[in-house]
This record gives sequence, structure tokens and C-alpha cells, in this order.
Amino acid sequence: PLYIVENALGRCQQERENAEFLIETKKSLITIIQQGYESMNNPDEEIILTNEVIFPSPRRILEHDVQLHTAAIERQKVLLEDILSSNIANDFMERISSSS
Repeated sequence: PLYIVENALGRCQQERENAEFLIETKKSLITIIQQGYESMNNPDEEIILTNEVIFPSPRRILEHDVQLHTAAIERQKVLLEDILSSNIANDFMERISSSS
């Protein structure tokens, strides 16, 4: 009957559209991966994806991370200096030395 053929044709059309979508998605992923590899060769160039999403250059990302870690270390240093200069630290050190 005709409706069986129409259903089969509809399913085939849907499968074709799904396959075309998957092919385009895989092509986009390949392009993104290629851009990532190319950016490794030029660490100062920002990465622009096919969907126009822009990532900073690898060097800028690294510099930002270094700044964050440096700031965190500086904060810890200040806290330690405050603790060591406080009476609490002095009292603690006296207790340790007197118990020995």
C-alpha cells in the first residue's frame, strides 16, 4: 500500500537529514580542532571558532593564570606576615618553646 511507501520515504528523508547534520557537525569539530592546533604554533593569536566565539590567545590565558596565582601567593604572604606579627603567634611560639 501507498502509506507504507510514504512512511518509508519519510523515514529515509529523516535519516538523510540526520546524516547531513552529523556530517556538518563533524566538519565543524574538525575545523575547531585544526584551529586549536594552529593556535599552538602562534601563542599570541586569539582563537576564533566557526560560530564566532572568540577565545583569548594561549599566551594571554597563561599570563592571566600567572597573575591570579601570583595574587593568591601575595595574599597568603600578607596573611602569614600578619599572623607572625600578631600576639597570637608570639604566644603560640612561647608555648611551644616552654613545653619542650
